Amino acid sequence: MIKIIIKLLLKINPKFLLLEIYTRNFQDGFLLNLLILSSIKKPKIVELGAHGHNQGLIGLSSHIFLNGEYLLLDAFQNNLNEINLITNKYKLKNIYTKKFFINPKTNPEKLDNFIKEKMPNFEFADLLIMDIDGYERNILKKLNFFSPFLIFVEENKNFKNSIAMKQIKKKKYFSLGTFDGNFIFCKKKIINKEINFKKTKLNKLLIILLKINSKFFLGLFIKIHNKNYEIKELIDKPNQFNNVVKY
Repeated sequence: MIKIIIKLLLKINPKFLLLEIYTRNFQDGFLLNLLILSSIKKPKIVELGAHGHNQGLIGLSSHIFLNGEYLLLDAFQNNLNEINLITNKYKLKNIYTKKFFINPKTNPEKLDNFIKEKMPNFEFADLLIMDIDGYERNILKKLNFFSPFLIFVEENKNFKNSIAMKQIKKKKYFSLGTFDGNFIFCKKKIINKEINFKKTKLNKLLIILLKINSKFFLGLFIKIHNKNYEIKELIDKPNQFNNVVKY
């Protein structure tokens, strides 16, 4: 039933896929909708640069709603401690946190090796989310063992015409487009036309409609299904640690 609704929204306007569940930026609900469109159940999700605040845990709503497995990697233990507190408070299951530092300039293959050696059950993850503030393309180029179905990665605008983009497409990924500086790749062309969403360029009426849908309709249904209506730690609080990695 939900998949039918999402397909209908997609036909009306792809922007209606944008949805806020536990973040402010429409990203987490958007990725959940893409997974539902792909008929994925019990997804395996890897998030590198998980953070413990409203800019992180983008895969949380997909994990809880679709009852999957969620691997969170972050260079800062205090971020992971915050995530662990949320997990325990809301009795969330199948969430694994690992302290993981990668220097994408000197050791970009570390993520691929980590999945191969430590977490091989995530080899064919359904979703990879990466936000490590630079050089994500270096890591993508080195993915060999690790083969996620859907990739959501923060990069700069020069990425579109880069060698890395060509290499990703050689790995048989389709580009689904961009969303606020994040590039989206998928092994299946689930959206016919590439998107180019920017939150700052959404008109005010559309933002109102999206927020109403997030709070009262599809978003409310998802929260009821998840049996946790409020995770205020994610939405109401900025990053209290303000951690920044310098390479």
